[in-house]
Formats: sequence, structure tokens, C-alpha cells
Amino acid sequence: MDVRINVRRLLRRLWFSFILPMGIAILLDYQLGLLPWVTIVASTIFIPLATVLVIRAALSEMDLLIQEIAPLESAPNSQREIQ
Repeated sequence: MDVRINVRRLLRRLWFSFILPMGIAILLDYQLGLLPWVTIVASTIFIPLATVLVIRAALSEMDLLIQEIAPLESAPNSQREIQ
């Protein structure tokens, strides 16, 4: 059984939710001459956003990994008892 975490998915989320927007914000700061302000605003928006998106993707990957390694056993008798 060969199960792996999809690192590309995590890196893609990190790239588009943090690295690219922060790079654009830093370049915009230099171009407009507002040096710390755009970067400060972008960091208050994109650091929490990237954290949530990357952690959700990592937990999703871990869930797939756990389901592959140790799947939940479905018990048909327990469903009859509930009804």
C-alpha cells in the first residue's frame, strides 16, 4: 500500500494564498513609495488566509491518508439499532 501526501496541492495553496500576494504587495510598496504600509495591510490579510487554506488542505490530505491506512468499519447491525 503506497499512500502519499499530495505536497503539490499544499505548495500550490501556499503559493497562491501567501507567497504571490505578499510578493506583489512588496513590489507595489516599492513602486508607490509607501514602503511599509501595503506590506502591513497585505500581511494582516494574507497570513491568516494562507494559514487557514493550507491547514485545511493538510487536514484533508491527512484524512485521505487515514482513510486509506485505517478505514472505518461500517457495521450494518448498528444502523438497524439506531432506527
